[in-house]
Amino acid sequence: MDNFFNLTLPELENILATEEVPKVHARNIFASVYRDDQKKTSLLPQKIKKLLPTISESVELKIKSINISNYDQSIKFVLQTKENLLFETVLMPEKGRLTICLSSQIGCAQGCIFCYTGKMGLIRNLTVNEIIEQIVIAQQWIRNTPSWSQQVEKTMLTPFKSSVTNVVFMGMGEPLDNANNVIKAVHIMTDTHGLGIAPRKVTISTAGHIPELNMLKQANLKTGLAISLHAHNDSSRNKIMPINKKWNLKILIGLA
Repeated sequence: MDNFFNLTLPELENILATEEVPKVHARNIFASVYRDDQKKTSLLPQKIKKLLPTISESVELKIKSINISNYDQSIKFVLQTKENLLFETVLMPEKGRLTICLSSQIGCAQGCIFCYTGKMGLIRNLTVNEIIEQIVIAQQWIRNTPSWSQQVEKTMLTPFKSSVTNVVFMGMGEPLDNANNVIKAVHIMTDTHGLGIAPRKVTISTAGHIPELNMLKQANLKTGLAISLHAHNDSSRNKIMPINKKWNLKILIGLA
């Protein structure tokens, strides 16, 4: 089987079918792995139950370091890939929501002068499973660290739902330079049988890639979209965002 966290539900259904396992079990596997739903786990045949720990342990990313803000309890995870590359994911608790800021690349090719990641240059795209695993790792850490949720409640003076409710692709990288993997990851994270994050609570941020923006329209993800402008005219934007020389504000506005 391919890395589990790289699979959409239909893909998992097809894999199970080739192994003579009824497709219906795919939904319960999604719920068991992504939501730790013990009720759904109990519905699985014993031979599949035995596979669940293996799936959960197949997460490729490792936590290199964690930094928790004393001000609002937001968390910055520095994550490490199999080849020891590092990138960041951030959890931001707010009243009534928990937002995760995902990275889509290690480094970035855009070269925006105000962005530290842009100074790194592009190292590589994150895979689908590496995008999804950012959420999985954060959820696992929350479950294993109840003291953090308790501290969030004390800070906010309100009950806190300790599961990710919102996603923003505003971490390292330009999401639309990795459009295919981002789109597939969104399909996985918004599947109601798994993580179940509402599409309208997912926002993809971009510096303004026209072909990939059209790709997003065709994908019909129903997510939010944020355009990083950083200037109100082409003259200023050209100086700080090289992409504007290819796709300027007029083109962006015309697309809208």
